[in-house]
Amino acid sequence: MVLSAVQSIGGVVREVDIDTDDHLTKEFAVRIPVLLGRDGQVVAEGVFEERHLRRELRRLRRSGNS
Repeated sequence: MVLSAVQSIGGVVREVDIDTDDHLTKEFAVRIPVLLGRDGQVVAEGVFEERHLRRELRRLRRSGNS
């Protein structure tokens, strides 16, 4: 669902294993999964609801931050 939603706005998904980076583990360990925009802004975290995710992705695309 996340991949198709991101691709629908022309975005790219890059999966990151936070266990390989102490900073990411500290910041996101209790919030995974976390979807970040290019600018590092949290788009969604925890359980993603598709309708909410698609709305946020459209908003980010309009603002140029996806």
